[in-house]
Amino acid sequence: MKDFSATVPISVVNGFLSGADPEAMARLADCSGIAPELLAEPAARVTQEQFSTLYRLLAKELDDEMPGIFSRPLRNGTLKYLCLSLLDAPRLEVALHRFGQFFHLILDDFRVESRREDTSGMVELADNPAGPVVSMLGRELMLKLVHGVASWLIRQRIPLQAVEMPDARPLPASDHLYLFPGPVHFDRRHTRLVFDAAYLDLPVRQRKPDLEKFLARARRTGSSSRSPRR
Repeated sequence: MKDFSATVPISVVNGFLSGADPEAMARLADCSGIAPELLAEPAARVTQEQFSTLYRLLAKELDDEMPGIFSRPLRNGTLKYLCLSLLDAPRLEVALHRFGQFFHLILDDFRVESRREDTSGMVELADNPAGPVVSMLGRELMLKLVHGVASWLIRQRIPLQAVEMPDARPLPASDHLYLFPGPVHFDRRHTRLVFDAAYLDLPVRQRKPDLEKFLARARRTGSSSRSPRR
């Protein structure tokens, strides 16, 4: 059996490259060790190292930490200032509320809303009817960012009960299922993460001196959803 967890599907690579012109796409792919012809192969995959290199080059060139994914660029430094605004929250529930307020200030694409429903905690992306259309990759990456930052704040990976997406199940579904450590459901009414509400009551355990290591790891991997480290 192939170890898909060690590679990244070409659809995700192309999703990031969609904000670049064709010449830049080929140049950045080549600088990352990705053969340009692979970009046209639907079943192709690249290594985590190749993807990480591509992400760093692209984010620097476009000055966008989610390169070309949303209607406005998330300028370099966005993740740092987001995390700084969360570190003095007393517990995760407060931090997630601040997360939503932060992105309300800088994005028109959707609202990030967190709440409790019985024994479940939820983080939902509420569409803006007057806003731009958000791609499946854009929604997935924002949910992945929420999960990664939340897990880091409490110093433990939050198990997901469900990830719900309004899109039809893609082919191949493995291109998207690899993003989340939990069951992913398509054709749902909402875009959201569902987890045990008990995690909302956990204290924020990270402090400012811990932030640089987290940011360095995010820059290396092109993602902040790695397992949290103490």
